Amino acid sequence: MVKSGIERVKKMDLDSAVRALVMYDLQDQIRSNTLRSFFKQWHGVSQHQEKINVLQSVDQRRALMHAFNEERRYLHSLALTHQIPSDEIYDLYSEVLLAESLVLDPKSRLI
Repeated sequence: MVKSGIERVKKMDLDSAVRALVMYDLQDQIRSNTLRSFFKQWHGVSQHQEKINVLQSVDQRRALMHAFNEERRYLHSLALTHQIPSDEIYDLYSEVLLAESLVLDPKSRLI
């Protein structure tokens, strides 16, 4: 699922800094990021927040939305072919929707 989202983002025309942020977020879904990479990412973002301008922020959100859409498509294809139990697919689908809602509402006004 995550791999399909990553492949979708790779096809997008994105600034390298934005691509790196999005790839990190997507890889974090499968916990492939180490604690060390988390601290490095956190430090980089907090130290260089001014480098992520408004357009890049919009691009980051757009890329994540495209990736999440691709992940949902992948899950739907698994559901159609009955490769994975439905309850597992629904759990994953819910997680993707939750992640998407956080991207749409970064200040968590929905909660």
